[in-house]
Amino acid sequence: TFQAGMDAWFTNNGGRTYANNADVLLADAFNMDNPNAMPMAGSPVWQGGGLPPNDGFFDPNANFVGAFGLEDWTAGWSSFNFQVPVPNAVEEEVQQVTDYTLTQNYPNPFNPSTNIRFALPIRSQVTLTIYNTLGQQVDVLVNKVMDAGWHTITWDAANLQSGTYIYRIKAGEKVFTKKMLLIK
Repeated sequence: TFQAGMDAWFTNNGGRTYANNADVLLADAFNMDNPNAMPMAGSPVWQGGGLPPNDGFFDPNANFVGAFGLEDWTAGWSSFNFQVPVPNAVEEEVQQVTDYTLTQNYPNPFNPSTNIRFALPIRSQVTLTIYNTLGQQVDVLVNKVMDAGWHTITWDAANLQSGTYIYRIKAGEKVFTKKMLLIK
């Protein structure tokens, strides 16, 4: 019952809902490259932004509406620390690869494109080929020497019919094969 009338409850108890994300004055919360969800000065969720209503639900002695602090925006309600790690992905992945690997494509089933991910422990000649269920070659995605590490190749099958396809990778002296399903 509470969920159904949640908007009305909040509106009647201090108007703590916001129709627009900009009204909350977050620094840059939706920047996927470098997110910053820190409330800016004057934000209603910032410490000191206002007093909660004395309605038995909120603590009337609190000195902020939201649980956000000025330095640690989750202070007081979580041990979560909003930091985006920026590892050197190439260096990290090369260190982790100890054997040739071919993972299941993702997504699977797919429409119209999918990602094929594989790992090379050393620099190797790689051939990645797609076949139909009759064994006919329908595409060659890679045919070159590639560096050690993890690699992701995107295959676009927009011009092909729905069905099962087989992807085969030959890397060094290893050969791996897996199935995938195109559904249109």
